[in-house]
Amino acid sequence: MPVENLWIYAVASLLLLAAHVIRSARWALLFAPHDITRRFDLLLGLALGYAINTIIPWRLGELFRIWFVASKTSLRLSHVASTVVAERLADLLAVSLITIYIILGNGGKVSDGWAFLAISMTALALVLLCCRLIRRSNKARRLIWNAASVFNDQIRNDLIDLAWSISEMVLGGALLKPRFLITTIVMWTLYIASYAAFAYASAQSLPDMIFTMLGSPLKPVMDPATARENPVVLAVLLFTAFPVLGVLLYGGMKQLPAVVRLFNARGRYGFYGVKGMLSRTRHRFKGEAEYKYFLTSLFSGNNNVAISFGLDAIDDGKVHKLFPGGSDAITAMVEVNERLVIRKFAVGAAGDKLRAQREWLGNYRSNSFPLVDIIRDCQKPQSYHYDMPLVVASNDFYDFIHTNPVAQSKRVLTEVIEHITRFHDSHSAEAASDAIVQKYLADKAVANAGVIIKFAKTFLAERYRVNGMEFNLEQWKFLQDPGWLLAQISDRSTGVVHGDLTIENIIIAPQQSPDWYIIDPNPDNVFNTRLIDWAKLMQSVHLGYEGLNRNFSCTVGDNSIQLLFTRSQAYTELHNQLESLIRSKYGEEGLREIYFHELINYLRLIPYKIRQDPQKGICFFGCASILLKRYLERAV
Repeated sequence: MPVENLWIYAVASLLLLAAHVIRSARWALLFAPHDITRRFDLLLGLALGYAINTIIPWRLGELFRIWFVASKTSLRLSHVASTVVAERLADLLAVSLITIYIILGNGGKVSDGWAFLAISMTALALVLLCCRLIRRSNKARRLIWNAASVFNDQIRNDLIDLAWSISEMVLGGALLKPRFLITTIVMWTLYIASYAAFAYASAQSLPDMIFTMLGSPLKPVMDPATARENPVVLAVLLFTAFPVLGVLLYGGMKQLPAVVRLFNARGRYGFYGVKGMLSRTRHRFKGEAEYKYFLTSLFSGNNNVAISFGLDAIDDGKVHKLFPGGSDAITAMVEVNERLVIRKFAVGAAGDKLRAQREWLGNYRSNSFPLVDIIRDCQKPQSYHYDMPLVVASNDFYDFIHTNPVAQSKRVLTEVIEHITRFHDSHSAEAASDAIVQKYLADKAVANAGVIIKFAKTFLAERYRVNGMEFNLEQWKFLQDPGWLLAQISDRSTGVVHGDLTIENIIIAPQQSPDWYIIDPNPDNVFNTRLIDWAKLMQSVHLGYEGLNRNFSCTVGDNSIQLLFTRSQAYTELHNQLESLIRSKYGEEGLREIYFHELINYLRLIPYKIRQDPQKGICFFGCASILLKRYLERAV
């Protein structure tokens, strides 16, 4: 190492330090502004990674810098890892372009040039292909899910989070942002300048120097004999070690005024990320539970609605809470423009039903009929959602019933029935024809009963027991007999109905007058008999539908189903009240027919429950068996 060239070596090391500083600045662009509170942590993590890569093969220093920055910033490992993969991908592209330039500039005669180019381009293509498959292919995500499932739930969730975070970071557009591209150009200009200065000072070829530095520059140092025979090796060590040691010493000494000023200058000149630089799915979920639910659905493929919700329905807000539901729609509390709203979302045919809900609510909302307001809606090619206001201190009727004196719940139920009765009376229509009633029975009863019987035969014999009572699948054949079904309906009157008037679709709002309102209609039932609304209320209070739906308990064995009914005493009293009100209005025959429509309601929901969770399907099959047995004692 010629003494007269020491100043050139010093310049080369300073240029290399500057390049490392710019690299950490570029890395910061891949984080949200609030993610990084101590910016020096990125440079220190980078230096520690370089130091570990010096003595340990396979670039394990990258793993250490991921862990170090995650621990310092309290960010998820998967998120930090995705930023490292993304910036290394950008480096692969830069290295490939530099290599092509060197090869062309030397007539294609550069030692190791073609091999270096092939390796970098192959790695670049593989990373891009894998990320695209994760984003676009259900099969690829399912493969990752199956591979990760050999571990426990926590590790599996971390692995799929890592895969999704990397794919989003790489393909999300951050690497193409002007600020990131400019920073990359400045960084690699500094790297090449430092390599050129070192090559000049040590009389080395610049192409050989570049390939040495981009490969494993310090590997020969591990062999003392090689270092003694070739003084350039020692020079490479000092050249690369000085910037890293400088950063590490600063980290140990905590605050060095000159470096602090350097980092403050970086902040002033705008090297750090800007709000909105990159929209990532994780940032759309307030809590870990909601995000894990989305990821599990995305990689397992078990819930396409949840997948579409996470990808398409919350690009304008952040999810605070997901609510349990019994339909193909998702209901969530979402923050939009610093305001909390309740969002309903569905895809395909369920989205069409949701749009019909929104139109119904808009058409019939009035001071005399308290329905929920609709703030906004959004139609997309494959999905639809609408937003409802989050009413402060509101609660669903189910929770209200179980936290207040039953007299208050009876008062609300009476008011709801009175309002619905007046609504029916003012929106009546002509009697339904035989064709309409027969289609209703064929679609809602016969078709669904066939699906349910086929399902039941997979785990039960012809004769079976539910909670010790004897049942027979032969009884279910009544529900496939069009003549018998038609004979059960005597009230053919129709009109505008809510169609899904269960307890959970009544919301209590103490600060409003009246102190309740109704949500989630299902207005198209083929046969829009007003009795459907009363049958839906009966569905709730008769066997305790809401409790079963939220926390069912069901065991199957020895040709028997054992159900744990959770119907409370309050529900029992409300059921008695509902029966009394129906008798006073429709008589005993009307009560019988409402119980018939309740049975059809169960036939409509059981196939969905089977698809959702076969165990839940068994639970509701057991309930329907009880309802069928009770109804046959009343049947015409």
